[in-house]
Amino acid sequence: YMVAQTQIDIAKPFLAVGLSLNREDTPSIVVSSGETVAGLLSWTNSLSAAITDASLTITLSGEALDPESVDATGGFYRSSTKTILFDKSTMNALATIQPGDTGNGSFMFSTKTGPGFTALRQPTMNLSVSVSGKRIGAGRVPETVTSTLTRTIKVETDLALASRIVRTLGSIEYTGPWPPKVDTETTYTVQLEAKNTVNTVANGVVKIQLPSYVRYTGSANPKGEFSYEAGSRELTWSVGNMAAAETASAEFQIAFLPSISQKGTSPVLVPEHSITGIDRFTQTTVGGQAQALSTQTSDPTYQSSFGTVQP
Repeated sequence: YMVAQTQIDIAKPFLAVGLSLNREDTPSIVVSSGETVAGLLSWTNSLSAAITDASLTITLSGEALDPESVDATGGFYRSSTKTILFDKSTMNALATIQPGDTGNGSFMFSTKTGPGFTALRQPTMNLSVSVSGKRIGAGRVPETVTSTLTRTIKVETDLALASRIVRTLGSIEYTGPWPPKVDTETTYTVQLEAKNTVNTVANGVVKIQLPSYVRYTGSANPKGEFSYEAGSRELTWSVGNMAAAETASAEFQIAFLPSISQKGTSPVLVPEHSITGIDRFTQTTVGGQAQALSTQTSDPTYQSSFGTVQP
């Protein structure tokens, strides 16, 4: 047997480059649809000699990119190739970079929105930075040196919740007067709709905190997806897993017992409520919020007088 030792020198890049996206310099970040991504490209000459004709090119790709949203400060965006160029034609300082000199350039871009976004699946965007420049070698001969840097951006799904209160629709039977009357219980149906877009969602759940003057009657469809904690007055709809582009619907019944102090008003029956879930692609929590619902319902037969508590 023989043993030999070899010394390995690790050289620093000739032009050290940093790239942060939304103030993060990790290899991969997560953004939401329509979000503007702010990029900062920085560089430092790590050699003991000057670098001339430095050029830094950012190549953007990925189906989630909105190519019309790209804008650069100190650089030129070439839309035909989806590249941003920083060189001496856009920044004089890149003509010659002395040892230890630093510089930076900024840019921004956004993801697609609307139908162009919802048609995607597991959308991503990628950035690749290519760096080149010239230095004078030991033999006084100009040498061209290059390096590269990459980043990945994953885009979260849009998980949204819509809701409404009705009085004549749905599969649950109604009781009580409409418009509601003081000291007389009236029932309503709350209809919920969850919508998912581009990525699979796990463990979707909707939580609703009912006011003290509203009770959950126990009637729901699908009944097995609802649970209620009487102590906290919290109603939960377990939506479960949702595939990309999937929509889920449910409904439940509430009973409203107006007090005399609510006479002539339109009380909130369901406060603001939200849906949350785990985006399996980005491994982040996603969700959306629905507005509060009052006795001023969305029923097609609703009249303005039906939304006010009567004596």
